[in-house]
Amino acid sequence: MESIAVIILTKNNFEVIKKCLDSFKENNTYTNIKFYIGDTGSDKNCLSDLENYLNSLDYKKELLKFNHYNFAKNHNWIIKNRVKERFILFCNDDIELIDDVLSIFIKNWEPDLGTIGCKLLFSNNTIQHAGQIHLIDKKNYIWRVSHKLYKQPDKKLGIEYNVGNTFALCMTERDTYNKIGGLNEEYIQCFEDVDYNINCSLNKKKHKFIGHVSCYHHESLTRKKTFNNEQEVEDWFRLKIKLQELYN
Repeated sequence: MESIAVIILTKNNFEVIKKCLDSFKENNTYTNIKFYIGDTGSDKNCLSDLENYLNSLDYKKELLKFNHYNFAKNHNWIIKNRVKERFILFCNDDIELIDDVLSIFIKNWEPDLGTIGCKLLFSNNTIQHAGQIHLIDKKNYIWRVSHKLYKQPDKKLGIEYNVGNTFALCMTERDTYNKIGGLNEEYIQCFEDVDYNINCSLNKKKHKFIGHVSCYHHESLTRKKTFNNEQEVEDWFRLKIKLQELYN
């Protein structure tokens, strides 16, 4: 049974991450996993609740404490300094498993994959994510990235290859992660996962989407409180250059 590192960042979101971790107990049969929980500055009471809850889990786990949230830097540090498992599962703290995702990901893994992902649903059962799509029109200088079937009613989907999967819930191989240099720490607010997917593609890796597997994604409950539009513009400019590298 292959080993999987499940990495979850969180801050002052105890009830949310508890729901996430409870869903692993209820809807996951895969046992060779270790949780790496990166707390990015929770207050004392929340951190105490999280520590007590983690101590009650039968899974292997490690709580790591950071002074601030930076998706790329936090993950790169954890993977470089702690993770020994073969696979890495990126998981937001507001994910809630519905299906036995890890078992299905492992069953459907292929040696030439960069990432594997599944369908994510909003709480109202509309689709939040069914794989990334690139909307490219070089003649009219259009370079966009979007989510397939965004906000459409839930429906049964199959297995397909796409241009990438969201790191809200996504699995990759640690050797691939290290080969392409991990996540680009120049991104501050968003698009780190899109950049990673593109780097996988540039290294001849494919991306696989498992459409009959679903999870709830209660949509970035923490990030919305600190979202900065100016930073998003800077991150988007950086990503546009990466898209041009892929398609030119």
